[in-house]
Amino acid sequence: MTSPEYSAAPDSSPVLCLNGAEMHIQLCLLAPAQAGGGGAYRLLRFEEHAVAGRANPVLVPAMQRVLEEASIPLERGGLRLACVRGPGSFTGLRLTLSACLGLAEALELPLAGMDYLPLAARAVIQAIPPKKMGPGTLFMVTHARRRQVYCQGFSLPDGEPVTAPDVLMLEDVPALVAAHPGIRLLVGTGMERNREPLEELFAQAQVDVAVLPVDMAHPTPKAFITEAANLTFSRQPIEPLYLRGSDAEENLPAIAALRGLSAEEAREKILRARADSE
Repeated sequence: MTSPEYSAAPDSSPVLCLNGAEMHIQLCLLAPAQAGGGGAYRLLRFEEHAVAGRANPVLVPAMQRVLEEASIPLERGGLRLACVRGPGSFTGLRLTLSACLGLAEALELPLAGMDYLPLAARAVIQAIPPKKMGPGTLFMVTHARRRQVYCQGFSLPDGEPVTAPDVLMLEDVPALVAAHPGIRLLVGTGMERNREPLEELFAQAQVDVAVLPVDMAHPTPKAFITEAANLTFSRQPIEPLYLRGSDAEENLPAIAALRGLSAEEAREKILRARADSE
């Protein structure tokens, strides 16, 4: 029996990082920069696939290809797995987390979770020219659902979190941003998809902000390399970071009605199905 702290793989084993938080699947395979480990990593392989909700036929073949091209055998304890745990797309997160857990259970591989907003913020800060580095705050604003965004603030220039990750209505974003003085930089898919209403809300609140190109908020191999040095691996499943209920959960009464069920009957069926699968 393994303890939560047990790591089947030595520090010298490679790390396969997966990200499915938004509309792309990213795979980043890293190896320790020095023999015997030590915390620093180098890039072996990096792949990115635009999937738009169709990641299922892409992910596992891509994992297999990346490992084969780097001559990494799938064997017990020979690999560590790091996966973005959220917030983001429910489909992408569940798929990548499930793939990692299945592989980890089969081969006794250690796991580590990565939070998406800090990872994306790291990529942005690494790309910002020094003259724009602050003092101030970088706000990651990513898409959650219609008129909702995931948001977290990070100090400039060091990138430390200054707010907790949260899901906000568009109308609540200016107040969060206004509470932080200095340069205010905003970036992410939530800002891109809601730029007109958000700019109007910022103007009404008289909050000055600068919007960065959305491409800057894409996690890069360099960001994964930096993040990997801070990970702690264990044999425990990665806990997803869901900041809101899924659309299916929130729309359960309407979905149930289409099938001639009440919401309570639908919930009972779900509970029975969960119990039968355990």
